[in-house]
Amino acid sequence: MISILAAVLTNFGGHWVGTGFAHDKSGWQAKCDQIEFQSTQTEEVISIHSGNLRCGNLKTTWRPHQVQIRGNELWFNGEKIGTIAETHVHTESISANSKIKQVFDFEIQGEIMLYNEIWTDLSGSREYLSIQGQLERIEKP
Repeated sequence: MISILAAVLTNFGGHWVGTGFAHDKSGWQAKCDQIEFQSTQTEEVISIHSGNLRCGNLKTTWRPHQVQIRGNELWFNGEKIGTIAETHVHTESISANSKIKQVFDFEIQGEIMLYNEIWTDLSGSREYLSIQGQLERIEKP
């Protein structure tokens, strides 16, 4: 079943580069002049090899990690963190201090990825930070 499902999934692997826009609840806004990551995907795993984001004074780097694909579910460190579908990846995680929920949505449209990242309180009712971007796959794995 896994191999049949994985065969119809869009491959999220590649070198993705783009720009976007960020804002927070205080009214701060910034253009994201760089959203970039490199990833590969097999039937069982999505691997993030590197990545970074720069939106004004907000800068972050993603460390390498792997997410397991089990059917249409995504698992990290033994915990279900999201789902994968034909053109969409959705993940949710709780910050290390257990006070912020981070939600990531990635949607593939051909060689374009729509990137959406939202930080909220644990209930999801109060938004702290939102980042939207559009990335282009400039290299396939």
